[in-house]
Amino acid sequence: MTTYLFRSILCLAILLLVYLLFLEKEKMHRFNRWYLLGSIVFACIVPLISFTVPSESLPILQDNYFEIIVSGHNQPDQNILIQKEATDYVTPALWVVYLLTAFLLLIRFTRNIYRLLSSAAGNRSVMYHGTTLVLLKEKTASYSFLNNIFISEKDYTDHLIEEELLTHELTHVKQKHSWM
Repeated sequence: MTTYLFRSILCLAILLLVYLLFLEKEKMHRFNRWYLLGSIVFACIVPLISFTVPSESLPILQDNYFEIIVSGHNQPDQNILIQKEATDYVTPALWVVYLLTAFLLLIRFTRNIYRLLSSAAGNRSVMYHGTTLVLLKEKTASYSFLNNIFISEKDYTDHLIEEELLTHELTHVKQKHSWM
């Protein structure tokens, strides 16, 4: 009974996910109603259907073994079959992909930090409520990093930056969002 309930709930969850992703915003209310009612019936019937897959035992492949002949002084030769170990290449390959991806992301992260810090050091800056406004020569949206708020120099000199925007970025700096 538990297996039936689990399969039925799983089937209902999949059908509900399909409904939420594809049908919920559709204006075909009659179709949606029949889909949901049919889903309940379908989820009650599907767990009752069982599939059997015939299995047959496979013969031991001789390629997986190698033969050793053991001989002694006063003993006749003995043939011993030793099974070769299967080499698993999937796990090391996954580790290589994982480590390579982590390494590339670390390089990208380091490059971005370097760009931010060099941008903060290479541009004119102004103190503002205990933080540093870094005035960038290029037109850019404002952003903050560590104790710096990066804004466009032209917008700053033309007084086009609203006080609310600076307060918003200042909140990011004070709450240390660069660290979290």
